[in-house]
Amino acid sequence: MKNMLTITAILAVFVVGSGSESHGADQLQYLVPAVARVPGEAGSLWRSDLVLHNPGSVPATATLQYIERDQANPSPAERTLSIEPGVSVLSEDILLTVFDVGEGAGALLIVCDQPVVISSRTFNLTADTDGTATTWGQFVPGVPVASFAATALNLLPQLTNNAVFRTNLGIVNLGYDELLAWVAAKVFDGEGPKARMYRVPANGMSQINGLLGETGEPIDDAMISTDTDFLSGPYLAWASVVDNQTGDAIFVPPITPLGEQVYIPAAAHTEGLNGSVWRTDLEVTGDPHLPVSYRLEWLPADIDNSNPTGIDFTLEPGQARRHHDVVGTDLGATGVGALRVHMIVGHALITSRTYTVTEAGSFGQFVGGQPAAAAVLFGGESVLVHLRQSPDESAGYRSNVGVVNTSATTIDVVVDIHDSAGAFLTTVSFAVPPFSMHQVNHILRGLRPTGIDLASARISTTTEGGSLLAYVSVIDNRSNDPIFVPGQVTLTRHQAAVHPLERLQDIGLGPRPAVTPREMEIRQVNDPVWRHPGSVAPACTGTRTSMPIIGQMNMTKMATTTISSKLAGMPALKNSADENCLLS
Repeated sequence: MKNMLTITAILAVFVVGSGSESHGADQLQYLVPAVARVPGEAGSLWRSDLVLHNPGSVPATATLQYIERDQANPSPAERTLSIEPGVSVLSEDILLTVFDVGEGAGALLIVCDQPVVISSRTFNLTADTDGTATTWGQFVPGVPVASFAATALNLLPQLTNNAVFRTNLGIVNLGYDELLAWVAAKVFDGEGPKARMYRVPANGMSQINGLLGETGEPIDDAMISTDTDFLSGPYLAWASVVDNQTGDAIFVPPITPLGEQVYIPAAAHTEGLNGSVWRTDLEVTGDPHLPVSYRLEWLPADIDNSNPTGIDFTLEPGQARRHHDVVGTDLGATGVGALRVHMIVGHALITSRTYTVTEAGSFGQFVGGQPAAAAVLFGGESVLVHLRQSPDESAGYRSNVGVVNTSATTIDVVVDIHDSAGAFLTTVSFAVPPFSMHQVNHILRGLRPTGIDLASARISTTTEGGSLLAYVSVIDNRSNDPIFVPGQVTLTRHQAAVHPLERLQDIGLGPRPAVTPREMEIRQVNDPVWRHPGSVAPACTGTRTSMPIIGQMNMTKMATTTISSKLAGMPALKNSADENCLLS
């Protein structure tokens, strides 16, 4: 498959630069939290592809900044390109082809003058004897910085570290000062590592491997939370759960506690191509202090689900439940469809993985829960990017597009597809019954005899009162490994605007002001796990067990004193709390 940088040479030219120039406060910022061109554990070899799409009617200028791992990046390498309206740009193996990095890892900060839609795939590459490659990958989103600019707490559920899987933790700091991040692991089936603190360089990224393996005991289900006492700028944590045999990974972004109705747009208990057998594991992580109850409903594809099959569950405070093969085991069903989790009492983190298991290990896709309120209404549209179709489906990629109807009436759906240059390809139309799901497999097949290296789609409903959620599953034809790319609502400039916190100093961009010593308070970590209104953390009394600092610091106790933001001359610290307040 040809490298799509040939398209950028015609429609969007990369310009080499560095982060020394200041970008205006009116710029829109997006973070791709992980990119790589590096060997990994168990013989894995990691690469990253990036897709940028301009959904607007005027050209967009995008500046890509490479935030290198494990170091401060006061003047990161950057490349700038202009993207014409409707155009999609694919940069394969982006660290090599765009930044000339032969080996490295980190994150990308993307600064634009117009809203864009971003998708990326970081994958494990295996060379085959015929000179082609098989890949197993994970979807890594382009996250608007404004959406997490003032967030101190990140929650990463559905993690595993045992003989089959390993979990890696990443933290990206877009602030102009070093970040101190509390990291706590909540293990639901045993003993886990104690909470501790990590340091992340200014405008930098750190990856912590093996955190859940410190005890030497297998961990089948866990959640990691990260928190901080001081923000000099936005930060974002993420986790990657990797199959030790195939090297296939799922990328777990921070998850928000949700109430009411939550959809998993794609789930399965079915057979697929080439002898694959697809299953879905659903994870429901409850409130740490309050009981949670929910009704789990199965919404089979292409039928009216006004009265769906369901079953009720309850979680005690601090519990999580992983529903293994949820469609076949809990719901007693087969086939493909969507899941709906109706929160009866409380809030929960809702995530899933749909996968197939082979003798060589498992591979699959992460599918996060989407609230009903996120559905696209009549008059709006959902934008899908990263669609690909090879002329020969024994290699390359194929794409399946799905739509979930979240309304109580049958809706008519229109899918308008455009190639990477923005040229119209075709319209696909279909009806979706109430609360049902419909998936169009191989949606690009046959549109061009030479295949389609890259395409985008705009999905809408022509039914008044209708609402929908859309996605595309992009599948490697050789490995059969998919990534799940959710539809994105096109944001206005006002909606995508950077958070006012950025007035501190074009966060993540350009030169940093001289940092004068500042004092920050190390608070008592009573509960680094999420809370929502009505959830009350227990009071802590007594003496806290030590919480070690990872990095260049060596402290034996935490304290209710203050320390310099530069952490020079760190004194021994003390804290008052009881052992129940220290997550393990």
